[in-house]
Amino acid sequence: MPHVHETAYPRLKNSVSDKELTDFYTPSTEEITLAHQHSKHTELRVCFLVLLKTFQRLGYFILLHNVPRPIAEHVALMYDVHYGAIEWEAYDASGSRARHVAVIRENIGVKPFDTDARKVMATSLRQAAQTREDTADLINIAIEELIRHHYELPGFTTLLAESQRIKVEVNQLLFSSVYSALGEPIRCQIDELLVADQHNKRSLWQALKVDTGAPTLIQLRLLVERLRWLKALNLTSPQLFSNVPAVKVAHFALEARSLDAGRMMQMEKKKRFTLVAAFVSQQVARCLDDLGEMLIKRMRKAHRRAQQSLLAYRQRHQAQTDRTIEVFHRMLLTFGASCFAGVFAPFGSLKLKC
Repeated sequence: MPHVHETAYPRLKNSVSDKELTDFYTPSTEEITLAHQHSKHTELRVCFLVLLKTFQRLGYFILLHNVPRPIAEHVALMYDVHYGAIEWEAYDASGSRARHVAVIRENIGVKPFDTDARKVMATSLRQAAQTREDTADLINIAIEELIRHHYELPGFTTLLAESQRIKVEVNQLLFSSVYSALGEPIRCQIDELLVADQHNKRSLWQALKVDTGAPTLIQLRLLVERLRWLKALNLTSPQLFSNVPAVKVAHFALEARSLDAGRMMQMEKKKRFTLVAAFVSQQVARCLDDLGEMLIKRMRKAHRRAQQSLLAYRQRHQAQTDRTIEVFHRMLLTFGASCFAGVFAPFGSLKLKC
């Protein structure tokens, strides 16, 4: 369960710098004029402006007695009113606050969080939950969508509860899809993976989590046998997760890895079968990756040894190679000289006449 500070839900800081007070909490001339139009007394004008400026920063209305004192005091001092002279809690329970809220909404163009806003939030969460699993991500998406539609933000607990509810709802549909695709024989086979052996008190579930060792020939053979075993479980059919996004499959596999066989057996059956299927599917893919990596490493090692052997061979036979080249060089010189003599031999018998 995420905390509010782990999300994009806006909050007010207790420690506010002078620059922030000036930039974010100093009312403009138009805002002061608006406060004077809807409030006759100075204290109510201060409360109106504090309510307005905090809403601009948060996107929702906060009780003024919960506003950090530096913010409220900054606005109050503009009217030479001491912070303690204003009854903040009384204002929060008054009809003046309700009137001010309506004026601020109309002025900013923000709609209250109502039934329509809930529908917008639910729709965005349902779409996001198809590919997102982190509740904090879902909350952030809902906040962004509500702001885009100009709705006032609800309380954080409302966002949290709705995000969790819809995530469970979407996941249950995915679990049901995988559960139906598995079939009864494979479901029974999955449960057998989680049952501990009576002799060693260990289940095959632990064997599924074994990591790959060093890329030795023995380990390579073991990995091939492991791949055969994993494929024999019949949990790699593409139809199993045809309706499940890949990011969801990866998350289900990660959750399954973190749980032991006992906790898996205590889980709701549709979720249990889905998590096991996702984990086995991921382990098959990882096994294939490990085999490929092992083969690449062994081929690189063989190639490196071959290069070293070739270099050593060249060094051992360098002198012989040099002698062979020298013999060929002399033969070429001799052959060239003989050819040259043969070409010019007929010209030796000619005599010059005056």
